[in-house]
Amino acid sequence: LENVSEKINENLFFTLCNIVEQDNKYLIATSENSIVNIDFKLDDLKSRSKNFLLQNIDKPDDELLFALILKNLSDRQISIDKKLIDYIIKRIDRSYGKIVDFIYKIDEVSLKKKRSINLSTIKEVLGE
Repeated sequence: LENVSEKINENLFFTLCNIVEQDNKYLIATSENSIVNIDFKLDDLKSRSKNFLLQNIDKPDDELLFALILKNLSDRQISIDKKLIDYIIKRIDRSYGKIVDFIYKIDEVSLKKKRSINLSTIKEVLGE
């Protein structure tokens, strides 16, 4: 049954690639493994996968992390001292998803406790 499922998924993906190409559109696919390294069973899909442009998405550096945190806080109309953002940067997991999760949690804790965000709130959310 697993092989049947793989073949159906490959056929659907190949069909999607064809539609995208026919309509002169773009397809962005994300994967932990490079598409050119996937062992497709469908020969046409193997060939098509070699035409993909590849881009690695690295974890954010300090500058980008600062901007992402500031932007996410601003979106929620939260203002905190830049020193607190620097504190967060040194301790937060460097992934885009974790940043969003952190901002959500810190906002939630702040609202529940009805107090502004301070160092103790940040430590609590970071689990320190």
